[in-house]
Amino acid sequence: HFPYRKLVFICSHYSGSVKQNIESAKKYARYAALKGNAVFVPHLLYPQFLDDAKENEREIGICSGIEFLRLCDEIWVFAKDEQCCSNGMKAEIAEAKKNPTMKIIYIDPESINVI
Repeated sequence: HFPYRKLVFICSHYSGSVKQNIESAKKYARYAALKGNAVFVPHLLYPQFLDDAKENEREIGICSGIEFLRLCDEIWVFAKDEQCCSNGMKAEIAEAKKNPTMKIIYIDPESINVI
């Protein structure tokens, strides 16, 4: 039994350079996990079985991710600030702001050095 410190929701880019963004999300998840946290990365999970190109399936993935976000202690946003975020990331941040106990942490992606 590993004593996790926190439940951390990983918020990072998915659309655009999808292949590159998936690799980045893995790196961010590893970074958070190695700091002793239990991590959840919806954009690494839901595209495995939902088609992001189909609006209704994309919406299922987004809504499902939001449900898990509500259970987390923190959201780690891998961007310098909210202006650097995609619309999907901004929606997750907006949801996190509804929870007064949720910590929102911005992490500059360029500062992450994980192998």
